[in-house]
Parts: sequence; structure tokens; C-alpha cells
Amino acid sequence: MPCGLTLTPDESIPVIATSGQFGMTHGPLCLPDVSPIIFYGPQCKVLNAPFTVKLRKAPSPKVGVPFCVTYEIKNNTAKNQTLVYSLNSAHTNTEDRGTISSTEQVLINGKVKGEVQLSPFENKSFLFSCMSMAAGKVRCPNFSLSSSRYQTLVINDVNDRYFFVLP
Repeated sequence: MPCGLTLTPDESIPVIATSGQFGMTHGPLCLPDVSPIIFYGPQCKVLNAPFTVKLRKAPSPKVGVPFCVTYEIKNNTAKNQTLVYSLNSAHTNTEDRGTISSTEQVLINGKVKGEVQLSPFENKSFLFSCMSMAAGKVRCPNFSLSSSRYQTLVINDVNDRYFFVLP
């Protein structure tokens, strides 16, 4: 049976009193003869993510001033990992006419394609030095990183990332 609920009398709050078996009570109600409902599904094992990724970039880049974009990757497993990465400056989205393409206005320094080994629990940083040649909304090159062991993408910049470059 649910417990009784006592309310202090207050003129601003209307009291809703119901007559019946459970009036002015709260809590779980006893329901007789309830059978549990069980849904069977495929068995699965939930694993922790094998990698942790952080993106660090300059807060407000300026025209003609170099700035850094860094992707920090951590191997969260006790196994060696092989990662394949590429920085792709080609963009297929041309609908945004107010955006300057990264291939036209951003200079990038750093290794843009390769393979890297991560030891167990190791951190690795992918550092790209960039310099914008124009002010405004500038598209950043897409970065992709995939794991050879798990055959999955760790980073996949499918959505365009933008820099807002100050004059």
C-alpha cells in the first residue's frame, strides 16, 4: 500500500482531494499477479573506446599569421595500433558561396598523409601549421584517421570545419 502524503494548508495552492482507495497517497501501487515481461535479443559485449581524440586549434587566426591545428590521439588499449591518416583539402560542397575554399586560401605545412604506430597507452599529436591568405569564413581541410586493427575510422571529418580568420 502506498504511504500517505500530508500537505500543509496553503490558500494559494488548490488541494485536490480524491475520494477512493488511494486518495492523498503516493508511492508505488501494489499490483496483484503481474508477470515480468522479458525481451530476448542478441547478446553483445560493450567495450570501451580504443581511442580518445581531442582537437586543438588557435582561437582566432589572423591573415598572414601562422597558427596550429592539432589532433591529439590516445591509444586506450594494451595493444600496438597502426593508424593511417590523411589530410584532404578537396571539398565537394560548393553551395556556400560565402566561404573561401581551403585549397585556394590556406597554406598547410606538415605531413599530410601517412601511417603511424601507437604503443599501448601512448599519446600522439598530429600537428599542422596553417596560414590563411584571406579574412572571413575559411574552410579547413578534412582530416581522416583510421585504425588498421579494428578496420574503423577514428576521425572522419565528413562535415566541413571552418576557421573565422580576422583581418
